[in-house]
Amino acid sequence: EEEIQQLQYQPLIDKVDKQKREWRSIFEKISRDNANFEEAEFYNACELARSRAFSGPYVGKVPKDQMFLTGLLVAVSTQLHLLEASQAALGAVLVIGGILANTFLFPNFLGLTHYVIAPMIDMINHDGRSKSIVTYQALQASFEVQSSADFSVGEQVFISYGDRSNDQLLQYYGFVEMDNIHDLYEVADFEGKLRSKGGQRASEPAVKTAYVSSKGLDEASMTKAKSMFQDEASARRVSRTVTGVVLTVGDRR
Repeated sequence: EEEIQQLQYQPLIDKVDKQKREWRSIFEKISRDNANFEEAEFYNACELARSRAFSGPYVGKVPKDQMFLTGLLVAVSTQLHLLEASQAALGAVLVIGGILANTFLFPNFLGLTHYVIAPMIDMINHDGRSKSIVTYQALQASFEVQSSADFSVGEQVFISYGDRSNDQLLQYYGFVEMDNIHDLYEVADFEGKLRSKGGQRASEPAVKTAYVSSKGLDEASMTKAKSMFQDEASARRVSRTVTGVVLTVGDRR
């Protein structure tokens, strides 16, 4: 708890507290039927899974057993003259088509996500600028790291864990990235801070939290600031005072 407070950054402290409450709630439900389940072990397992698992579109494994059984039934039925060859072939096509659709098409259509922990791959470090990706090769039932860049022998390979801010990297993985292009700094009670600097209430949608990236203030927050002051120059000056940036995303000159 003392280490968390040393962050001196309330948005991240609040997120960590929320995560702790959620994990505590899950543990209480699980421990009702598992009295010997240690709380520390549960949290350790959660941290390992959260930091090591990666996700992607669900891709089912090719159901070789089902397809083999379908082919066997077709062969037996034609040899025993239970079905005409054309009927057996049509039935096989329909069955195999249904199997493949259930394995590959329906999960993608439903937007299912697959979470896995893959030895070796989970040892690859993160680089927010990396174009390397991890894919699942269904036919080989294996994972593959694909990169758009060339690597020399002995050079470290990186993958991207996603467009993660340093808040997320620190909370879930225990590190931060220097010059993180996806980093965001949260400014809580942005609208309240603007009012404390002379801003007037406006009809624009409320903005509780502003986000500052390497490109500047997010568009919604800048729009809110402009609506609370008589001129754009004042809005930008006060926004700079409150957040330390001048321009909104997409509005650099």
